[in-house]
Amino acid sequence: LGGRYFLFQYVSLTESIYESPAHWMYQDAAYRAKASANKGYFTEALTFKFLKRIFGDGYVFQNLDLFDGSKKVGEIDVYVSFGEIGIVFQCKSQKLTAASRSGNLVRIQKDFQLAIQEAYDQCRTCFNSLKNENIVAKDAAGNVVDLERPERVFPITVISDHYPALSIQVQQFLKTDSTEGFENPLCVDLFTLDVISE
Repeated sequence: LGGRYFLFQYVSLTESIYESPAHWMYQDAAYRAKASANKGYFTEALTFKFLKRIFGDGYVFQNLDLFDGSKKVGEIDVYVSFGEIGIVFQCKSQKLTAASRSGNLVRIQKDFQLAIQEAYDQCRTCFNSLKNENIVAKDAAGNVVDLERPERVFPITVISDHYPALSIQVQQFLKTDSTEGFENPLCVDLFTLDVISE
């Protein structure tokens, strides 16, 4: 009608604007690895920004490597050190594949493993390391970061894309390994984290 369009579901357009460029970049084989790395960095950087809204600069750290002597034993994407509480964020840019969206259970479980389970397992490894007094944390520049050893750690996994039915799949598929001081996980996407941090 005169070059005008009627859009009855606005969310579909905004979702496409957010997700389509990633699909286009994935088609470029030479750029694919770089695009994936940039998406991972974007997820970490935005998570870091959201958390600084709440806790401020002095309590939030990005890209911490954990060392036992010269051996690297863990990696934390974003960490909040707040008194006796530590919050470990592991960020993933893995998304649901087309097969998952169409209901393929095998593919759903595989995507969940890559997007959520691996991130949760990384949180658990970092918890074990943070409880060890011999472990040293260093930032991306290699500087030692003096962290207060937490009594309680909250694991949070963050994914970059909207993930339909995430909370249901967490109940269904996530294999947890809770212990004293390691709390139940929260699994969210960036959009949910943005709303929470607001």
